[in-house]
Amino acid sequence: ARTLLESLSRRTDATPELHHLVGESYKLMALFEEAIASFRRALASTRPTRRAHVQLAALLEQAGDLHAAREHAEAALNAEPGDPWATMVEAKILARLGDIDAAAA
Repeated sequence: ARTLLESLSRRTDATPELHHLVGESYKLMALFEEAIASFRRALASTRPTRRAHVQLAALLEQAGDLHAAREHAEAALNAEPGDPWATMVEAKILARLGDIDAAAA
């Protein structure tokens, strides 16, 4: 499976959606660095998706890169204000950053 995912990631015609799906697959396989790279490729396209921002925010939060995670959570919320998953991820990040009041809001 990993070889197939690597092959898909290298395709020159890969869409943001394909990179997103590859990232989700890596995440399910607990290959978090590869998942992060795939979501970053999805966001580097001309059509970044809110879902990729949320996935990346969640993974970066788990990895301890809280400031980068917050940037992606905020980007997701800017794209779709009130998104429940992005709101939850941002609250978790804010709590870990020590901003309990903002996390509870």
